[in-house]
Amino acid sequence: MLAVGLVAVGAFWVAHAVPVRSAAGITFSTPTIVDPIHTFGEPDIGIDAQGRLFVSGPTGTGTQRSMWEGSVDGGRTFREVSAGPPPSPLLGTEQPPGGGDTEVKFDHTGKQYFADLYALACLRTAATSDGGATVQNGIAGGCETTGPGADRQWLSVFDPVGVTTQSPYTGPLPLVYLDYNDLGLVAGSNYPNGGAQWNKSTDGINYTQAISGNPQVIGQAAPYAPFGADGYPAID
Repeated sequence: MLAVGLVAVGAFWVAHAVPVRSAAGITFSTPTIVDPIHTFGEPDIGIDAQGRLFVSGPTGTGTQRSMWEGSVDGGRTFREVSAGPPPSPLLGTEQPPGGGDTEVKFDHTGKQYFADLYALACLRTAATSDGGATVQNGIAGGCETTGPGADRQWLSVFDPVGVTTQSPYTGPLPLVYLDYNDLGLVAGSNYPNGGAQWNKSTDGINYTQAISGNPQVIGQAAPYAPFGADGYPAID
């Protein structure tokens, strides 16, 4: 009985002690300057299914542009992702309109979805399927049906692959949700100010109203989604 007890205790000790002794602590590499030429604030960061790293952030409403950059070497070096003409020695970064909040999200294939805010008016949306080599751009893609007045947008992607889902949705996938603070800056309408607008898209560029059954609002092409402002969408 004693021998069995010692073996059991020894096995228990080995199973728990080895991982603890071999576990490495969290470490960080030497910081990298993403772009020493174009400075930007409020950075957004994301990693796609291929392990590529992307960052974005606004340079300010006055510039009407935001930076969007990607890395294929683990964040050691970055190159610019351009939704407009490629940068050249004679032509600077062409990313209008924008310069406000930015957001990036991915689906399981590595396709990337991007949204940029310009001057609290509306959103510029974009998507890329090849890591930023080519970009499909949609001016005012997020709020063209709800009038001017937008702020603080967020993206979330419904993209169930190889899993069982209880969602009643049976349409095309992935389904991209875009939530933003609808300021309701429309003259002559009774549009509420400050609620969250929920839109959806299957290509990440063209969006439509995501919430059905809401009442039509005077002066608007789409009904209003009366959620609280600045909500971060999440899908379980």
